Amino acid sequence: MRYSEFAIRDFAQRIRFACLRLLAYGEGMTVELKPEIEALIQKQLQSGAFSSAEELIERALECFGAEKDWLADNRDEIAAQIQEGWDEAQRGELTDAEDVRAEMRQFKDDWKKQRRPA
Repeated sequence: MRYSEFAIRDFAQRIRFACLRLLAYGEGMTVELKPEIEALIQKQLQSGAFSSAEELIERALECFGAEKDWLADNRDEIAAQIQEGWDEAQRGELTDAEDVRAEMRQFKDDWKKQRRPA
């Protein structure tokens, strides 16, 4: 089973926020992980998506780097969209929560249809 980019990014984020203590030893590195992070790694390895913890962590760090680059490259656009939303809210141009839920359900249904094999 292959994991989506979202799942890998989520895992990368969990690694970032984990309390890691890194001890450098020559060419290698010993990493002490919280039990819940170790369990996440084991779950990913058992799924067969990765052949080793090193491969999994390397992929997670690649995703972290790509995410960081994307955020840096799109910082102005993101800031503009946040400002636009804030300005709309200040003017009282808010969307009803139920309308948002319905829109998200439709988006999810459309996404699922696109992923189904023909």
